[in-house]
Amino acid sequence: LRGLHLGSKDRSSLSSNYIMGEIPSTISQMFQLQSLSLDHNLLTGSIPDAIGTLTSLTVLDLSWNRLNGPLPNITGLKELSRLFIDHNYLNGTVNELSELTKLEEVDISNNDL
Repeated sequence: LRGLHLGSKDRSSLSSNYIMGEIPSTISQMFQLQSLSLDHNLLTGSIPDAIGTLTSLTVLDLSWNRLNGPLPNITGLKELSRLFIDHNYLNGTVNELSELTKLEEVDISNNDL
């Protein structure tokens, strides 16, 4: 994903594009992003802590990738209403999701959470 421009400043969908590699921490520079869909790709590595700084996000879809490790702190994503991280290799706990009061849809299945 390095050097890739993700489209409009508020919504980016790169679903089902066979994208390989890690999500760069520079994703934090897209601070106006409201929707990020990177599902159904070949993304590896952990979800960067920088995801937690995208405070305008309402939708985050990282499902059906090869992401691993714990879910980073996303308690700052107060506008998040849809979270899909299913079908990865994530582990750890998700207790902090209870702090996201606007969450309406969540899928964390098929992980070690």
